Amino acid sequence: MRRRTESAKSSTGVSSIESQLADPEVSQIEREGAARYLLAGERDHRFYIFKREKIDYIEAHGNYVKLNVGGIEYLKRDSLKQLSTFLAASGFVRIERSLLINIGAVFYVQRVGRGVFAFTFPSGAHVRSSPNYRRQILDALPLTRTSLQGGRRSNGHLGQS
Repeated sequence: MRRRTESAKSSTGVSSIESQLADPEVSQIEREGAARYLLAGERDHRFYIFKREKIDYIEAHGNYVKLNVGGIEYLKRDSLKQLSTFLAASGFVRIERSLLINIGAVFYVQRVGRGVFAFTFPSGAHVRSSPNYRRQILDALPLTRTSLQGGRRSNGHLGQS
């Protein structure tokens, strides 16, 4: 019976983490460990499970948040404040009061004003930061230490000599 279940899982393309969650022989501790890397979002009365790295950005939406995955939005009943703490170690950075982005999912970043950045994702989605979050953004971006001195060049402007 177990052999048949494993072959059915592999033929459907279920990932190893998702199969661990569904397998009744996996201990509760292992199941909780795998669940820490997943987030669920709702769309059209269906729940979808995502690995953290698949999420482009998360936006506050009243008592909910919107998970943006590949240009498609999913609702989750949670707060941005709680998610920002929970996802900080996974490369998520708050760039605005109502916006949290996955730095690893960013296609490119452009400076659009003093302390304001525009982030573009592979899906074509664009989001802008607030100047209030400039320090957190610069700390999270993989910039070289030799080109920056505390986030600024000697003339006081980032990226300009």
